[in-house]
Amino acid sequence: MGARMNSIAVVTASDAAAWDDTTIDRARAVGRMVAESGCNLITGGGKGGMAIVAQAFCETPDRLGRSIGVIPGKVKWAGNAPFGKVGRLSWEPKDESYPNEWIEIPIRTQLLGGQRDVAKGKDSRNIINVSSADLVVVLPGGPGTQAELELALSFSEKQVYVMLRQQDQVGEYRQMTIPRTGQVKVVGDPDELNRLIAEWLSQRA
Repeated sequence: MGARMNSIAVVTASDAAAWDDTTIDRARAVGRMVAESGCNLITGGGKGGMAIVAQAFCETPDRLGRSIGVIPGKVKWAGNAPFGKVGRLSWEPKDESYPNEWIEIPIRTQLLGGQRDVAKGKDSRNIINVSSADLVVVLPGGPGTQAELELALSFSEKQVYVMLRQQDQVGEYRQMTIPRTGQVKVVGDPDELNRLIAEWLSQRA
């Protein structure tokens, strides 16, 4: 049996319309970084920053990992199907942007995730995103990304790297207000993040 492959979740914005070129380039660098690390990539499988990271990951030559998307959606039952009976059901994504074209392994869930009222609750797919990852990398984003950051920090054993410039935000957080726990490290540039990922991998070897 071969060694289990590590998976890195990159959590970030579903809407990157306001991102400047530097933010886009940094997100692409993270996608390539995960690919070159030999790890799988986990994202929420949607548009915006998630798609930018996944595209860079998939376009990196000679990668070993796969692009995994945890897709929000809902199941529709056609007819009553009590235990012991077989009914009919169908699944549809939260919206037509899921999964983006760079998702190689979609994990289709009956859970949502981005809305503030459910983003950290038991019916949120965000819990799957962060709990399935060996390492969580956080990039700029809105309330959904903030929820994923806080959920990741709720797992006491989960290592979390946050890459932000001073002007960037993760929901209500800025670089200096990210909760400082023992498992979180806040970095300012891709080179520093790449060094941290390399150190983390060497510790797991």
